Amino acid sequence: MMTRCSRETGKGLTHIVSPDARDGTLRINQDAHLYQLLLDSGQTVQHKLVTGRTLYVHVVSGHLDVNEYSLEAGDGIGLSEVEMIQLSAQGAAEALVFDLP
Repeated sequence: MMTRCSRETGKGLTHIVSPDARDGTLRINQDAHLYQLLLDSGQTVQHKLVTGRTLYVHVVSGHLDVNEYSLEAGDGIGLSEVEMIQLSAQGAAEALVFDLP
């Protein structure tokens, strides 16, 4: 379960690529999902991780806390064997979130 973005502001976690083009996403011939994360300072979203999947977060700009880990622009982290991740912006932040097998 993901927290979707507000279409008016474009902020939050937006599903942009999927294997089946669901909900208007771009289709990819891989078992992978790609999300764009745009947060303002102090905003937080949560994303539920499906059992057996790995989430990779790459920070494009800003400062982002991913669960208990603090990341800056250019940093990345892979997470598995967790039920939920929390993404919190410490200032405006942009990231790509990959959901992979």
